[in-house]
Amino acid sequence: MSQATSSLADLQAAFAAKDTLSREKTVDLITDLFVAGAPGFSESHVALFDQVICLLADAIETRARTRLSEKMADIPNGPTEVIRRLSRDEIVVARPVLALSARLTDKDLVDAARHGGRDHMLAISERRNLSEPVTDVLVSEGNRVVVNAIASNPTARFSAKGYDTLVAKSQADELLQAALGRRSDVPQRHMSVLFELAKKAAREPLNSDASPFARSVVAQAVNASARDIAAETKARSEAYKAAVKEVSKLVEENSLSEPVLLDFARRGKADHAAVAIGYLTKLPLPMIERVLTASDNDAILIISRSINLQWTTVRALFLMRADPKPSVRLLEQLAESYGKLTATTAQRVLRFLHARDSAVTARS
Repeated sequence: MSQATSSLADLQAAFAAKDTLSREKTVDLITDLFVAGAPGFSESHVALFDQVICLLADAIETRARTRLSEKMADIPNGPTEVIRRLSRDEIVVARPVLALSARLTDKDLVDAARHGGRDHMLAISERRNLSEPVTDVLVSEGNRVVVNAIASNPTARFSAKGYDTLVAKSQADELLQAALGRRSDVPQRHMSVLFELAKKAAREPLNSDASPFARSVVAQAVNASARDIAAETKARSEAYKAAVKEVSKLVEENSLSEPVLLDFARRGKADHAAVAIGYLTKLPLPMIERVLTASDNDAILIISRSINLQWTTVRALFLMRADPKPSVRLLEQLAESYGKLTATTAQRVLRFLHARDSAVTARS
């Protein structure tokens, strides 16, 4: 055994004998030393730190590995193997390096996506300048939230195959249509398809057999002021007129807030809740209605997270739906998903939703 290998083995043995807090402090100290000296380190120095930290990181708790990931995420010459291992850890640990670290290769990112699943894919989708091999995997293997997030990343690049998949999936997904409609790099052969889909969604007449709110909702976007919405809204029922009037007054009085929305939802006032969400998000009312009444759970999560609603309010929106009501188990799963969805990702999707109507209007 070489002297270096022996020394590392001795270090690992001594480290293992310490209590949890002492081990965490040791890793923090070594990591801080690396971060402070990283700009001047050669690759051989980095490699030595890589060996040492790898030996120690497996024996520390999640909170300490999370700190390690946060410190290493934006170091240009960070220890490669340490960062690779962190990228495959549980999501709270992996997220910083997946979103930021320049040391992760395309292969590393693909491996992390497939190993970790949706939450790891969402973190990867936040990276700048994602290449085609990575986006191909996210688009083909990610769920709806992942696909919307990556399509909404303006610096991500897509292969021809990737765009084929995105456009095919967008035919049943207004959020994805919005994201693609905003991009400047969509192949021309797909643009006419996207514009027709967007027009159809924007002008689609509401089914008279749908919910009471669906029968009354209007086919126009909610604008920022109460005056504008009152002028543009062509209500189809007294119930809806009352909802617009009441919510508009709250907006004029600067009284529209999350507690008010929660009260609407708890009292089953779907029309009031939808108009309120329309004001808060500036999304078209037909889209809000479809989100609230359809079985698309991810859309409610995205829209709610974009304005940072508390889970209590989001839960009330789910419970406001017509039968069948969501089960306790489903609500638990949705709460977990909501907790992991970042506001950055949700707001990115929302920005593209706003742009969709402008693109449709400009080309109509």
